[in-house]
Amino acid sequence: MGHGVNRLRVIPRRVLERRAAKDVTGFWHRLATSIMRRPVLWFCAAGGLMIVIALPALGLALTSGDNRGIPLTTESTRGMHVLQTTLGPGALAPHQIVVDTHRAGGASDPAVVAAQERLVAELQPDREIIPRTTLAPSMVAPAQARQANLVDADGRVLQIRAAGRHDAGEQPAMDLVERIREDYVPAARFPHGTTVLVSGGPAFGVDFLDRAYAAFP
Repeated sequence: MGHGVNRLRVIPRRVLERRAAKDVTGFWHRLATSIMRRPVLWFCAAGGLMIVIALPALGLALTSGDNRGIPLTTESTRGMHVLQTTLGPGALAPHQIVVDTHRAGGASDPAVVAAQERLVAELQPDREIIPRTTLAPSMVAPAQARQANLVDADGRVLQIRAAGRHDAGEQPAMDLVERIREDYVPAARFPHGTTVLVSGGPAFGVDFLDRAYAAFP
């Protein structure tokens, strides 16, 4: 717009001229003069300052939404809050180790039961596991295991649950998933041909089933 920008003046010209005359030696006048005299230097300085201020954003970790953003005004949110404060954040989404034996009744095979017990023995001493939340079919009666969905109707697939002390997506929870996949599942020595899947994605911090070991020698 050039000089036309002043056509729609709100403040009268004489007031602006009087202010300009007073501000010739003021701070803002000196700052503006310095910027106009060395624009590249001021641009680099201001840009560098903005980059320094923005650097902490590189450590920002975004996860999926959860109940922490919901007011405690309903029975369901209050119940979840009680679980979180008493058993820990991980109790809201416990880790699941799903074992597919690929044959009906395979969950009750002595070798599979023994592997379950070895896996539970590996899980419970872990510093990130809440021991009392560990649950496996071998720890309860067959009827209770089916009622708790620990074993499917055909007895082919079973699951072992264990709650961690941290929310999914936090680094300790992701490290726990890595230990379960890389250390505890192999140490359990499930029979050959068994497929084992572990919940929890170390890359994204969300719950999904990922193949840990398709078959054991």
